Order: sequence, then structure tokens, then C-alpha cells
Amino acid sequence: MKFFRMPCPALTGVYYQGAMANWLSITFVNWSANPMNENFNFYLKKREGSYREVTRMVIPNGTTEIKNCAFWYFHNVTSLTMPTSVTSIGAKLRGMPLCFDRR
Repeated sequence: MKFFRMPCPALTGVYYQGAMANWLSITFVNWSANPMNENFNFYLKKREGSYREVTRMVIPNGTTEIKNCAFWYFHNVTSLTMPTSVTSIGAKLRGMPLCFDRR
């Protein structure tokens, strides 16, 4: 049996209520399991309840691992800053900037 994913052209963004550290710890079995595979914009919830579009990615200090496909098609991100604590980066960073900063 084959599974075909139907595109949803009316959807424009993924609105995530957790922290970036939580998103990085999600294990996506493959790129199609990540909702960003439809080329949506990614939004994180702020403390006051509104959302902000993520265009500059700052990986939290103390993060040691970025799971597979965590950044699949984050095409609206223009920069990535990663702490030196990151020692393992999963596969499939497609759609991310080619250059990033290590701090």
C-alpha cells in the first residue's frame, strides 16, 4: 500500500507552541513527517501568547543534538547560530542557509 500526502495550499505556516529546544528534540522518521516539508513559514509562540515568524535561528545554549529533519525546508530562515555544545547534527538540513555561526 502506498501513502500519498495531499497538499494543502490554503495552509501558510506552522505555529509551534513549544520552545525551540523542544522542536529540536522531535524525532521525525523522515522528511515527510516534518510539517515544514510543505514549505511553510515557521512561527514560535512568545510568552505573551502571540507568535513570531522565525527568520533568524538561534539554537539554545546547552543543546547537544539536532535530530534528523528538524530543519527540513526552513526556507525563511536567513541565519543560524549554533552553540559549541552541539556535537551531533542529524541528516536533511535541506532548505537551511549554507553558512552558519558557531558560538
